Amino acid sequence: MLTNSKRGSSLKYPETSQTLLEKMTGGGEVSWEEFIARYSEIIISLGRLKGLTDTECNDLLQEVMFRFFQNSKTFVFDPGIARFRTYFGRIIHGKIIDILRKRPPVSQPVETLPEDPQMRMTARMIS
Repeated sequence: MLTNSKRGSSLKYPETSQTLLEKMTGGGEVSWEEFIARYSEIIISLGRLKGLTDTECNDLLQEVMFRFFQNSKTFVFDPGIARFRTYFGRIIHGKIIDILRKRPPVSQPVETLPEDPQMRMTARMIS
């Protein structure tokens, strides 16, 4: 279970089905539909926790699924090496970072910065 301490909520990561993963790597269409249904909610929830917009969350879902689909031809599930959620979580995290990097930089006027005098002075020096 993943916990978002800022909001006090928690996300339940779906249980990994080794049978499902084996079917998917064999190319079964029904298995892909089941995989997408099983993991879509956690992908979108993690995107929201990282501050992605609804549009960005939809992009995240597509990009994560596409990346896993690409990797599924060589993917071998071995719980002795790592849990599936670790592997899949790395894909999700990487794609969230990619989406955040695509955002244009945000400039903030000095007047809107916090009232901390040291921070305001630093902001004036670098602007």
